[in-house]
Amino acid sequence: MLRPAARGVLRRPVHGPLDGAPGPRELWKEGSEVAVHEIGVEDMEIGSFIAFTDASYYGAKMKVAGTLKGVDVQSEAIHYHLNVTGTTSEGLLKYQSGRPGTTIRIHRCPTTCTGERIAEDLVHGLRMQRPSRLGGEEGWMRSLEAVDPVEPGMDELGALRARDAGLAPVRGDHPDDGGGKAAEDKGKHRSPSRKKEKKKEKKRSRGRSSKKKKKGKHRSPSPKDKEDKLDGRQPRLASMKDYDNLFAGTGLDRREKVRRRVLHRAKKAAKRKTKDKSSSGSGSSSSKETSDFGEEVEDTLLEGETKIQRVAQRAPGALAWQALTKMRANLLQEAGAEQKGGSLGPVAMLYMRQHVQRRATGPAARELLTLAMAADMMLKARPAKALDVLLQRMKAVEAGLMGSHWSVTQRLEVGPGDLLSMTGQEELVSAQRAAHTEARTRMLASYPEGRARSGKADGKGKDKGRDKGKGKGGKEKGKTHPKEDQGLYIEVERFCELGLKSVGVDWTTVFAVRGIDYKGEEVKVAKWVTWANIGPALPKEIGAVPLEEVTQPKVMVEDAAWGEMRAGLVKSGVCCYLEESEVFHIGSTPLLNGLFGVSKEEWTPENVEICRLIMNLVPLNELCEPLGGDVDTLPSWGMMNPYFLQPNENLLISSEDVKCFFYTMQVPRCWTKFLTFNQVVPDHVLPPELQGHTTYLASRVLPMGCLNSVSIAQHVHRNLVRWSTVEGRAAHVDEAELRKDRSFTVANPCWRVYLDNYDVLEKVEATGMVEVEGTVPGGILALRQEYERWEIPRNEKKAVERSSRCELQGATVDGLRGVAIPKEAKQEKYFSLAITLVQQRKVSQRQMQVVCGGLVYFSMFRRPMLGTLNAVWRFIESFNNVEARYQVLPRECKLELIRYLCLMPLVRMDFRTEVHPMVTCSDASLSGGGVCCSSGLTSVGTMAVEGGLRGERPQPLDSLQVVVIGLFDGIGALRVATELQGVSVLGYVSVEKEAAARRVVESHYPGVLHYDDVAAVQDEDVRGWSLKFSEGALVLIGAGPPCQGVSGLNADRKGALRDARSCLYVHVSRITQLVKGHFRWCQVHTLMESVSSMDQADRDHMSRDFGAQPVHIDAGNLSWCHRPRLYWCTWELVEGEGATLDTSQSVTVWWLVARQELSEVVEAGWDKVVPTASFPTFTTSRPSSTPGRKPAGLRECAAHELKRWSNDLHRFPPYQYMDRHRLVNRQGELRVPTVAEREVMLGFPAHYTAGCCSKGDRKKEGYLDRRLTLLGNSSSVPVVGWLLSQLISRLVGGTPMTPQEVVDKIRPGTAESIQGRLVRLPLRRAQPGAGSEQELAFKLCNMVSVKGEDILLTTPSTQLVKFHRLRATIPAKLWRCVVTGWKWRRTSSRRLRATMSRINALVLCSNAQFFWAYVSTDTNPADKPSRWENLHLPTDRRRLDPLVCDYLEHLWSGWRVTRWPAYRTFSLDCVTICRQPGGSCVHGSTMKYQAERRPCLSMSCRRWPDGQFLITTMPLHFHC
Repeated sequence: MLRPAARGVLRRPVHGPLDGAPGPRELWKEGSEVAVHEIGVEDMEIGSFIAFTDASYYGAKMKVAGTLKGVDVQSEAIHYHLNVTGTTSEGLLKYQSGRPGTTIRIHRCPTTCTGERIAEDLVHGLRMQRPSRLGGEEGWMRSLEAVDPVEPGMDELGALRARDAGLAPVRGDHPDDGGGKAAEDKGKHRSPSRKKEKKKEKKRSRGRSSKKKKKGKHRSPSPKDKEDKLDGRQPRLASMKDYDNLFAGTGLDRREKVRRRVLHRAKKAAKRKTKDKSSSGSGSSSSKETSDFGEEVEDTLLEGETKIQRVAQRAPGALAWQALTKMRANLLQEAGAEQKGGSLGPVAMLYMRQHVQRRATGPAARELLTLAMAADMMLKARPAKALDVLLQRMKAVEAGLMGSHWSVTQRLEVGPGDLLSMTGQEELVSAQRAAHTEARTRMLASYPEGRARSGKADGKGKDKGRDKGKGKGGKEKGKTHPKEDQGLYIEVERFCELGLKSVGVDWTTVFAVRGIDYKGEEVKVAKWVTWANIGPALPKEIGAVPLEEVTQPKVMVEDAAWGEMRAGLVKSGVCCYLEESEVFHIGSTPLLNGLFGVSKEEWTPENVEICRLIMNLVPLNELCEPLGGDVDTLPSWGMMNPYFLQPNENLLISSEDVKCFFYTMQVPRCWTKFLTFNQVVPDHVLPPELQGHTTYLASRVLPMGCLNSVSIAQHVHRNLVRWSTVEGRAAHVDEAELRKDRSFTVANPCWRVYLDNYDVLEKVEATGMVEVEGTVPGGILALRQEYERWEIPRNEKKAVERSSRCELQGATVDGLRGVAIPKEAKQEKYFSLAITLVQQRKVSQRQMQVVCGGLVYFSMFRRPMLGTLNAVWRFIESFNNVEARYQVLPRECKLELIRYLCLMPLVRMDFRTEVHPMVTCSDASLSGGGVCCSSGLTSVGTMAVEGGLRGERPQPLDSLQVVVIGLFDGIGALRVATELQGVSVLGYVSVEKEAAARRVVESHYPGVLHYDDVAAVQDEDVRGWSLKFSEGALVLIGAGPPCQGVSGLNADRKGALRDARSCLYVHVSRITQLVKGHFRWCQVHTLMESVSSMDQADRDHMSRDFGAQPVHIDAGNLSWCHRPRLYWCTWELVEGEGATLDTSQSVTVWWLVARQELSEVVEAGWDKVVPTASFPTFTTSRPSSTPGRKPAGLRECAAHELKRWSNDLHRFPPYQYMDRHRLVNRQGELRVPTVAEREVMLGFPAHYTAGCCSKGDRKKEGYLDRRLTLLGNSSSVPVVGWLLSQLISRLVGGTPMTPQEVVDKIRPGTAESIQGRLVRLPLRRAQPGAGSEQELAFKLCNMVSVKGEDILLTTPSTQLVKFHRLRATIPAKLWRCVVTGWKWRRTSSRRLRATMSRINALVLCSNAQFFWAYVSTDTNPADKPSRWENLHLPTDRRRLDPLVCDYLEHLWSGWRVTRWPAYRTFSLDCVTICRQPGGSCVHGSTMKYQAERRPCLSMSCRRWPDGQFLITTMPLHFHC
């Protein structure tokens, strides 16, 4: 920030000439170099030649020259439009070469320009001049101008060679040219060694030519030779056709005369049927250009698609010749060797590499490479090879569509590789082998002396396996390591390359800066500080961000240092003075806080320790309540498991860090009275107006020790990121954010915010990585501008700009290898601490907590590592039961710590591990176990695959955070209807008394807040909602008060005021007012529903209390069940398509009309007796041996219908059993709709209420009645969804959904996301799609929880939580499976520990990553096989797939595993192993089998009845 000038003082102007010196305008006219901003726009002459001698392009210094074409003057900047004639920038040279004739923009940079705005056609100009043709120009100024063609036989580079040799220009080395006198003179100066070499070369050439003559190479082939070449014995030679014979008579003929004739026919074909069209002028002219062979080629032969087809039919080869000529003209240099005859030669690949590939990525680049190679093969007269290239590419695409992985399909191609390298494959392998040998030597050299390195100690009796693959001399023919062990060796070598050192540790020094809090977590220790410690850590921009626009402890400072500390804090702006009367008081005691520092482990040049200032606000925090804010969005490395890199992709990371972020945020003035510190400011240092008053220091910035500082800081930084723009558009979209409370995003690039850190992760093609690495992405530039706007200081030391390797949130990320590991400094620290700990005899609890806490952090990168630590936790807990501060470290704990350290090379997160398509499922019973493996997808599975993932498509409503509050919530119809709106639900509060209904809601929405009694909801409860959901933009209250007391079907109704249940409607308005009082920052709207059969008096009572009149809506015209209801809402309803208003009755009626197919809501084989009418209103189920009082519809029923009612125990009113209200099948059987059919008709997913009770109660009588009753008390989801769309559309400025669009939203298989498709499954067989197992497994892996391994099925708008008490089941209809099972006896969990540890070791060594999910027992395909009584191990392999036989034999063999491959696997459920005498067998979930010779299981000895199964278990890869 510049200091303002003093008043009344004259200052010399910054710009302007001195007395007698020429000014900038005079220098500009003389042709001298001047600053761009010194010359006005009026002095720039259009058409003049200008050279910008100091400019920047994409941040790189360069020069550019050209003709001025225009000036663009805007409010923000001035740009000169330049027709470029020359430049020194290679990037601009490529850009202009690919777009000849285009102009670029030159920014007239002022002195404050940072040059951060970038574009392909934008150059920042700093200095310029007007060079003249008479000696003022340099060579680079005309580098883009066309060069006059040279005369035949002349060497274009002759002048350069002549200048280099100091000779006159000479004629070239053309074969027909003698070389001239200059060439002879040049030969005189050659050295004798050069002459000898030339003589030897002549001798060798004579020998080669004589041999060729002897073999008859130069004689014309005879017919016998041609027959020998075409007999199939020499296919390679036979594929080399003659160019003239292949293209003779076409547009590609070498002969110019023939080619002109073909092109003439092409022009005639293009002009046919267009003679009646005339140009606007008297004549027409076409744009032409001269080819390299002297003939004119039209720039465009054709104008439309029909002409293209006509030219291709009448003049084959004309289009190809035109395209090749254009390629040749656009290339920067000639394609390879001199072209012979009239052919253009193979230029397609060269054109692709130089002009197209930099703009093409992914599949498009691959397709262009293949097509370019095929075109060059044809130009080389190799049609057979060209056909091989094209057809193999078709095979690869077909294999990919059938489910094969990219890494497999690319092996089918014979096209060019994506990567170009000077290094040959053999040279690369040799270098890798040498590096590996050197690393292995270093590792072996580190062993203690006397230790045997292989085989026996004396070197004799070597392992036979080590001699395999070796020839004479013991040299290896193959790889250094066995194939199955390569992954382990690579990881160990990588770990050794880190160079970690185990240094001695002094625990006193460690605990001088670190401690353990009450949660057992490691924290920094409070330190006594001075201003010298604090000052260097504070930025200049303190308090730059006003929060209102964005959103009794010790003071550990010695008395002697307090004066300097006070002065520094006030001068820097951190604190201000506050009199005691202004301080907040509790009674008569002022609220005072503490102040201390924690070490940053940095020192100034004067060797003064730098400390971070911490404001200890424990007293204030006792009065505050936690604010939710954006805490749930904080990302972690544990959630990064689904991040996947393709083999042709690399990862680039960009990062920004804000310096002292908390101290840049200035708090409102009213906050300072809570932020005072417990030390009085001495009177002599106070300003005169405060002397004599008791005064304290108070913070003016956001303290780090405040209870809600994290939530506020995260909220502020996320707002800054989302407000940043690029050319008026948002630079960051919400669906690309990596956040803990949402499902993983697949957007590229993706971004994340962690307090003061902002990171961008970009997947880039390996071929284009060199061009972009080190550049600044647009998102970073936009955020930097936002930082400048708010004067927020950047930490430039920590800024990262598209780097393939960097440190990110405590991890080191390698974008080339595609791995993330804990930061090397942390690994070294905790490695040393652990080594020191195991060497001690006695340890303290705090020492164990510090070491084990660090190892737990490492396990976040590889969760199976947690399985190596078990006894240490019991040992840490044992300190709480004894008084001793130190205890002897048990041997078992030492072994666990050492084992963990030995496995440290495996602590990493691999982003290149492939997802395996096979899924396994298992189950156990008292009698045996069952295992299933997937063998394909069902039609339901292919339907689910078509659903998208977060980040694949824009989500415009994702930023609208809605808080849903359901009063008398039932089974959550309001929450399900909100799901149809596409908004994000921030929080969900459900007030419901029925336990079964609460269980249903929790099973689908695990983060719900439950309350039993609506009357018990008080002000403090609503205040808690407002604090937890402080980010909400809309609060939506829905209520369905009990209607038994006002329903017209109840003969004993008492009315709305006298009935104890129906009178609860008064709490709707009460709670609404409480919500409005606490959610003051957002809109609050209410929707209430009740029966339409109530009388006028009850309706008036409810309307007066609600404050609005109701509308009548019946769902019978919208869905297949009637449900007439009254709705009160606080927003306006408007008419539209399918929604009409009728005001002729006492109550306003809305007619909602939509079409829903009956086949979508009833099971296959059933139809409605009267298919033109909807079902009557679904009621509650109340079975009873005697009918109730005055049942509805009794007089309308026939005798057989009443008998049917009696046989069903009078479960529903009599009219429900009438023939016209029932379903019928082909056999004439009648029935009422099932529970699942009623759920779908009401708009819920099928089996929505299945979780209303525990697993054991589902087999009891009354389970179905309970579900039917829950549905009878619920609302119609389509009607509520239409009402909500009227509100949401107004808030976001959109169009409300029509009734038909709402009905389409609840149709199975129409949801945009895969979560929506998995939640709503069809009742009937779905239409098969084109999805594959590989794609489904990949998408399910993106649904992991914040832990990173378990798959949690939730709705698309639900916030992710850590734990599901009632987990939603993965649908069992997605896969087809093969099954098997066997008998066993149960065992104890203690006996399983050894087996489980062994499995955990195999998981780590096999580089396998598991993803677990839950499948309910009712749909688990392995449940019934686990109960088979008489299944034995099959002896006939023909009855069972060989893989399953190998697998079962392996279980009986006692777990003798020899090898395992390194794949990523996908699995579900949990694992338990039981061991019994005679062998081992599997209980619960076990391993998946993958063999090299067979891709998947296809046969089974026994199948599930319908042949469609789910898979859920832990699959391990074994080769036995």
